[in-house]
Amino acid sequence: MHRAPTKVQCRTRQFPLPRQASVSRHVPNPNPEDAPRLFDLIKSKDKKFLPAFYHAMQDTLVAADLAQANRIAYGAKRWRVVTLAGELIDKSGTLSGGGNIARRGLMSSKLVADTTKEQVAKLEEDRDHWQSRLQELQEYQRECETRLREINDKLPQLDTKMQKLSLELGSSTRNIADLQRRIKDVAKEHQPSADDDSRAAALQKEVAKLNKDIEKLHGETSSIEEEIKALQDKIMEAGGEKLRSQRTKIDFVKEEIAGHHEETSNAEVRKVKAEKQKVKLEKDRAKAAKELNNAAEDLQKLEDDINNQGEKAEELSNRVSEAEEVLATTKKELKALKAELDEKTNELNETRAIEIEMKNKLEENQKALIENQRRLRYWDDKLSKLTLHDIDDLVGAPVQATIKPDSPRRNEGRHLRKITPRVKARARARTMTKCGQRSHPRMKRWWTPPNMRQRPRLTRMNNLRIFSHSNFPDTLPMSSQT
Repeated sequence: MHRAPTKVQCRTRQFPLPRQASVSRHVPNPNPEDAPRLFDLIKSKDKKFLPAFYHAMQDTLVAADLAQANRIAYGAKRWRVVTLAGELIDKSGTLSGGGNIARRGLMSSKLVADTTKEQVAKLEEDRDHWQSRLQELQEYQRECETRLREINDKLPQLDTKMQKLSLELGSSTRNIADLQRRIKDVAKEHQPSADDDSRAAALQKEVAKLNKDIEKLHGETSSIEEEIKALQDKIMEAGGEKLRSQRTKIDFVKEEIAGHHEETSNAEVRKVKAEKQKVKLEKDRAKAAKELNNAAEDLQKLEDDINNQGEKAEELSNRVSEAEEVLATTKKELKALKAELDEKTNELNETRAIEIEMKNKLEENQKALIENQRRLRYWDDKLSKLTLHDIDDLVGAPVQATIKPDSPRRNEGRHLRKITPRVKARARARTMTKCGQRSHPRMKRWWTPPNMRQRPRLTRMNNLRIFSHSNFPDTLPMSSQT
């Protein structure tokens, strides 16, 4: 049961496409001997071209050989069948095509790349741009990694320095406490006590008293010496008993003088000793005052060092914090750059894959172009060697070609030949006579493709053509209509 055909527009023409053609690939094959349709074997890049293919092929079936094609074509229902060798059996029963040499390559079985030179140039430009961008990102990544390594190298040094400063700060604090205790001890040791002050005052008083006694003794001594002198004068004048008494007095006075001299000497000794002790105490006091001043200066220096160390520690802490922030920021930037680098690398890989694919397609197209040029030269050479013969005397009666006027291949009917055994024998004899051939070429049916660049000008007689060629191949296979 056939439904009404649906109009499908392809480019500027419209071709009728039955619904069966669009769904036949998904239903069981109803054809005899499960022969596939030629239309179903075509894989088009764009589905919009399928109606054009179906318009040219219709329901043509594909057979493995001519025997299977005959069974399918002349069965209960007439079918249009083509063999793998290129032989075509139409619904009307006409057989065309065939031959020993298959003519291939008129329609490529591979999809042609729709990429233009401008697109290739644009892709190459994009590739160069992304490669330069990738190099810039890699350079920036190396700089960030270098900075990160420098920061990581500095962190242990900063930690060590902070620990060292912390130890120095603790040591300075302990030194300050020790110095403060020492200052207190020295002040206690060298501070003059009440006993020392009273003793020094007593010694000063005793020295003053001794000085007075010495002065008094000096006065008494001088008066005694004057008396002695006067007595000596009197003794010298008088002499006698008085002299002896006076001598006794003199001795007594001398003894007193010696005693006074001894006391004076002792007082001098005590005075010198007291003065020495006083000088020593003054020196000790000056030394203690100097040590106290030095300790105060050391304390001030330590306090200044502590303040400086605190500022340095705070500065180092700030620098460590800044370094950690820079490290965190650098890690984030590095992570983002790595993500961007991975993305650009993927894009570059895709672009390279497209480039490689396009290069492969270009190589295939160049190979196909070289092959087509070789074939063109071959067929041009073959066509240049074709010869024309007058066949009016070879054919007794015209043979009508069995081509229906409404056949889809009616335009190909004028290229169809039908050779009878009688005509074949006469043509062989005629060819051998005119060409001087010892052997004759095999004459078979053939079909001239409509896309050939040149066609031989042959004698026309009721759609009948016969020609001969000295080196023409045995057969010219039918070119694919697809």
